[in-house]
Amino acid sequence: MKKHIIFCLFFTLLNVYLNAQCKVITYSHNLNFNSPDAKHHIYKSIWFNKNKGLSYNAPVSIVKLNPNQAEKKNFINYSVTLLDKKVNSFNYFQYSLDTISNKSSFNFNNQNWSSIDGYLNPKIDNNFKIENVNGDTKRNFKIKKQKDVKVISGYECNLLHVSEYGRNYNVWYTNDFNYNWLFLNFVYELPGTVILIEEDGKTVLELVSVEELNYDQTDIKTKDLLKILCTWGNE
Repeated sequence: MKKHIIFCLFFTLLNVYLNAQCKVITYSHNLNFNSPDAKHHIYKSIWFNKNKGLSYNAPVSIVKLNPNQAEKKNFINYSVTLLDKKVNSFNYFQYSLDTISNKSSFNFNNQNWSSIDGYLNPKIDNNFKIENVNGDTKRNFKIKKQKDVKVISGYECNLLHVSEYGRNYNVWYTNDFNYNWLFLNFVYELPGTVILIEEDGKTVLELVSVEELNYDQTDIKTKDLLKILCTWGNE
């Protein structure tokens, strides 16, 4: 058993360090732009290969425990989602890191995979139009392709008008690469990679960077990430 784990970790290390296609995609995300106290949150996705990816908000919250005791703990908590495009499924878990002791914990279970809902993977016609899907009449999800083209952050982008739950978005996307499937919202259904999303002229989501993956600089500790990948790859 121990030899199997060592071999698995070695294989995973070899695979991820030699796999130059692994990327970290970072977004600035703001859902509460109408609030005077609104802050931009960082949303990150790690693209391992064409079928496997991981997304998380960084960080979700910081919790201080036992501040008056000798053993003080500061936990940074992350909500993590694994996405497996090959089987159209996702796995959600919590990851916590004590910034003082540098100890981590997470509740990843390789048995807790769920199928991505049907309305997140509809058939889109040539006009990028979608009617109500999966019986969700309130969603009233529609996509309309526009002729507008402009360069944003160095990428040539096309424009989509997207409507969902009565809200309207201007979505600029590029076809230079495809990372939209790393989202579990309407972005999942759009072509290419979203560069900028606006609502009422204000930014909701904006691409910050696409970088080579450096396992030593991820918010999730390297040993934990490799353990997750090892389990995930040997289900």
